[in-house]
Amino acid sequence: MKISEKNSMERTFLSNERNALSEERTILAYIRTELSIVGVIAIILKFYFDDFYWAPHIAISMFIIFGISIAFESIKIRKLKEKRKKYQEKHPHFKL
Repeated sequence: MKISEKNSMERTFLSNERNALSEERTILAYIRTELSIVGVIAIILKFYFDDFYWAPHIAISMFIIFGISIAFESIKIRKLKEKRKKYQEKHPHFKL
């Protein structure tokens, strides 16, 4: 294998790694945003709608909806990590 081919393969590997890490970072940002939204909604419901009977139902439904969304996003992260692991096993000559 020529040195230029190896360098090209290493650059491709590094760009794939960078892409996978950016996807993970984006998914984690989505999770953080969803948790922030749920927290703000819960605080608004607690302090401003204390006398309404439907406030806990809305808060619980928001937690369920965002919980399902977070579960799907954590599955995406797991798939990305498995994909990266398979790629690294396929190319053991990259010591990164």
